[in-house]
Amino acid sequence: MEKRDLIGYRYTGLVDKIFSLYKHNFGVYFKITAAFLVVPIFAKEIVDMRWGLPALTSGFFGSPSAQPPDPFAGDFPFNAGLFWEVIGTYCFIGVIDSLVMALYAGPVITLTSHKVLGRDIPLMEAFRIGAWKYYTLVLATIVYLLLTLAVSVGGMCGTACGASAAAIYVAVLCGLYMPAIVLEEAGWWESIRRSVALVKGMWWFVFRLLAGVTIIQGVLVFTAQMSFSALANLLVSWNSSLEIFSTVFSATGLTLVVLFARPLLFIAITLIFYEIKTKKEAFDLEMMIQNF
Repeated sequence: MEKRDLIGYRYTGLVDKIFSLYKHNFGVYFKITAAFLVVPIFAKEIVDMRWGLPALTSGFFGSPSAQPPDPFAGDFPFNAGLFWEVIGTYCFIGVIDSLVMALYAGPVITLTSHKVLGRDIPLMEAFRIGAWKYYTLVLATIVYLLLTLAVSVGGMCGTACGASAAAIYVAVLCGLYMPAIVLEEAGWWESIRRSVALVKGMWWFVFRLLAGVTIIQGVLVFTAQMSFSALANLLVSWNSSLEIFSTVFSATGLTLVVLFARPLLFIAITLIFYEIKTKKEAFDLEMMIQNF
């Protein structure tokens, strides 16, 4: 029998496969995502809407209700203390988000792998596998973030554009470390090397697919954020006593949208991982599916 690619080089093939898997297993994906991420995402949205965004727009410059001054004007009362407080808070949120994401990646990648192979897996078994690989995923995630940051900082010796391009290049090159850990039981450093070996020579292919999924996620979240923010402002303008209610309502709605969109990227990297193994290492996925 002629061997066929899992998703092929077509971008539409990947998107179709991602949404097909997600649509047919939506309930399980949503349960896993909600179990791990509902609290941190909701907390982050509350911080954004009640403190972070107002501080970033005007709170650095005195009263949060005041209009931010013109930076080109002579008087520019920048509040350095509040600036570093906001930066520190978002760095802390980023660290927590990365740690939770490492715990979340195990069950989602495991579930996707089983579904690709035509197998069912109990939800608690997916959680167990995720917990088993957690510390390796955390270490690899820390190394991944430090590598990306180091390359980005190093690129700043040239231009900001060069730093961004270098960071994106390394992020994509090392971006398949999670499937290597979960599906091949690679160590934290071996998973980075494994990702580099697989992506090397196919970088543009991986970038194009991951960028497409990321854009789809971004559009969904951005549209929801603008819609809920506009609704919250409308409620407050109608009745100022509804400010807290509108914030909680908007954060809840946006949290649901983020929970809905979050699994897509992990489904994508799992499918890409299998596809590259098929192309570069003669990994016979169809034979595995038939055996199961």
